Amino acid sequence: MTDSSVSDSQLQNSLSQQTNSQSEDTISIPQFDNGDANDHYLIRLYYKYIHPAHPFLLPQRIYQENPNVFPNHLKRAICFISSHHSASDTEQLRDASNTVFSPGITNDGFKVQSLILVTLASYARFERDRGNQALSTAIDIAHQIGLNSDAFHQDHEPLFRESWRRTWWELYTISGLISLISGTNIRLSQPVSMTLPCDTEAYDMCQVPRMGDVKEMQQRFRLEAPAQWSSFAYKIESVCILSMVLDANSKGCSSTKQSAEAAISSWLLSLPEERQDSL
Repeated sequence: MTDSSVSDSQLQNSLSQQTNSQSEDTISIPQFDNGDANDHYLIRLYYKYIHPAHPFLLPQRIYQENPNVFPNHLKRAICFISSHHSASDTEQLRDASNTVFSPGITNDGFKVQSLILVTLASYARFERDRGNQALSTAIDIAHQIGLNSDAFHQDHEPLFRESWRRTWWELYTISGLISLISGTNIRLSQPVSMTLPCDTEAYDMCQVPRMGDVKEMQQRFRLEAPAQWSSFAYKIESVCILSMVLDANSKGCSSTKQSAEAAISSWLLSLPEERQDSL
């Protein structure tokens, strides 16, 4: 696997493409009393407290170079979820984040990202109805635009394509976890040929190491020189195993339960030592 660093000129071209494609400028957006300064403060909090656990938005460096890379509805969602780590008016920010549900917002990857953040914040606030609305909308849009495929936005630079892949995989993981929490069956299928996320530390440095897909990761036990897989990739695999466990419990089939138990054992045994500290 080789590294693919993104040059400054490539980033600027992609930032320009993304900014020009946004269409919600004509929509009335709720404003904050403190203006852009409060936005920047809350977005910094997002990258400090939220991003490490859910690293799917573009790296902070990209936002710092061009704050307009994020559409307004995404900024509202970021500010809402990060406001829980500040003294900001969370309720006002919650109302502002409702912008993403406007029919005038383009159905694209950024909208899916906003909806994921609203889902996470809503479930953390025990607002399950709103969380389920955001999650189901995100899933519908993701399938509609083909976010669950490596073919999505092949014309974009590697860093943006990695962000879109990470967005799909974040949607995949949270839908599985919410199925466990809520007892609903909103799990997504796992596209075995889709590239898995790279290491988050490299991603945050605007580097995109070449990664394998789900099928390759599943076959890692047979490889003489196994590849290095990211923590995000192991999280994805753990959610896949969680789905097996949920199916085993619902079907009550002994063979299904045995398969789930074997998958858990194999996963724990295959986990590299440096990844075990997080368990």
